[in-house]
Amino acid sequence: MKRELAILETETRAAINDAQMLFASLTPEEAVARPRPGAWSPSECLDHLTLTAEAFLPLIDVQISRSTRYSDKSYLPGWLGRWFLRQIDVPERARKSAFRAPAQFVPRISRSGSESLAAFVLAHEALLSRIPHLALLDLRRIRVRSPFAAWMTYPLGLVCYLIPAHCRRHLAQARKSYSE
Repeated sequence: MKRELAILETETRAAINDAQMLFASLTPEEAVARPRPGAWSPSECLDHLTLTAEAFLPLIDVQISRSTRYSDKSYLPGWLGRWFLRQIDVPERARKSAFRAPAQFVPRISRSGSESLAAFVLAHEALLSRIPHLALLDLRRIRVRSPFAAWMTYPLGLVCYLIPAHCRRHLAQARKSYSE
């Protein structure tokens, strides 16, 4: 299996497990409680990750159905991809994020923790189901438009690193919001 797909599979399964363990330890009230005004509750953190996964799914599906570029070689992020991943991943120290969630990725509906968890698992299981199809594609050369910024494109292989990094960031945020 390509390195980036192994990472996507392993870390997405770990994120699902992490979310399930976190929400098993929360009361229904704790799951939806915001630690302070303007901050997201644990449930909203999962809803944001669900919105993001749901935005990537059609982009991935288009490439699976239309691409004629095939390769068995793995994608390794270059310096710009590594920089981008560092910005998306869990901050090493407290700092303001370089990125703010675009309006379409800010949770708008109020769901219970169990509803947020179920939607998160469903969306991320859907991503996992695409891995066998992605294994055939040239993830180094196929580019996708970012669902966050229409002017930005990046290799499909980078998406395999971005999704787990983004999950780590917001699951850490969910744990932190619960402990505050």
